[in-house]
Amino acid sequence: MSTANQGTTIKIQLPLTLATFKGVLIDVSDQRFVIPTANLERILRINSKSIKSVENKDAILYGGQTTSLVWISDILGLPKIKKKSTAEEFLFVMVMNYADTKVAFVVDSILNEQEILVKNFSKPIFRIRNISAAAILGTGKTVPILNSLDLLQSAHLGSFRDKVIPMDDNDHSKMIHILLAEDSITTRMLLKNILELKGYQVTTAVDGLDAWTQLKENEFSAVVSDVEMPRMTGFELTEKIRQDKQLENLPVILVTARESPEDRERGVDAGANAYINKSTFDSSHLLEVLQRLAD
Repeated sequence: MSTANQGTTIKIQLPLTLATFKGVLIDVSDQRFVIPTANLERILRINSKSIKSVENKDAILYGGQTTSLVWISDILGLPKIKKKSTAEEFLFVMVMNYADTKVAFVVDSILNEQEILVKNFSKPIFRIRNISAAAILGTGKTVPILNSLDLLQSAHLGSFRDKVIPMDDNDHSKMIHILLAEDSITTRMLLKNILELKGYQVTTAVDGLDAWTQLKENEFSAVVSDVEMPRMTGFELTEKIRQDKQLENLPVILVTARESPEDRERGVDAGANAYINKSTFDSSHLLEVLQRLAD
């Protein structure tokens, strides 16, 4: 508030408490993640020659016991990054332990341990497999926080092995370009990370009007949009796309908290190809729809 000849008063509201924890910053397939230290027992650097095969699965000898060895990139469905020949014989391993269940996870690099500011998922997004929340680093960058228990369960079940998506390191020019319109920075960065983890090129927009401006300036393969946004809603954005001769066939997916039959019908009438509720959000569903519409 400013008053002539008197000055300016600035009020800043801060939460009484902030959720923080200690986490280890890691790199996996050129993506950055945080792993909480709560279930982290030890960090090792092993020689690849020490890897054994037990029942057709990789394992190492740790603490005098045979311990399963799993690549986190496999669990997350990320391509393995080819290392230089001089570094191939050594691997960074994080041994995690929960309820006497131990698994050694291979990562590309371990950066440091630091105090992490947690940004929990807000309603209506409650559950994303292998990811528990988002972390805001000191640089302001938002990165996913991996869910330790999910990782251990995935490693135990081994269900991730059939879901690994290979990607050529030189295939970036063929990546499908997605425009993501979402006014919530937490949800926007979360969805951006999910899409980029699957190899999509993602450009973000802070609302419908920003998305519309970018659509007129660049080419995209599909639009993923929230509905409730300032300046231009997702419904209005979809209608403008369908009314434009150059964009009328562009796939549009609405991801929204508005789940009433009337809202869904309005989305269909506006021309949306798919309507996904955030309250029952499953990243695999979004990825399946995108693969069907945009690939």
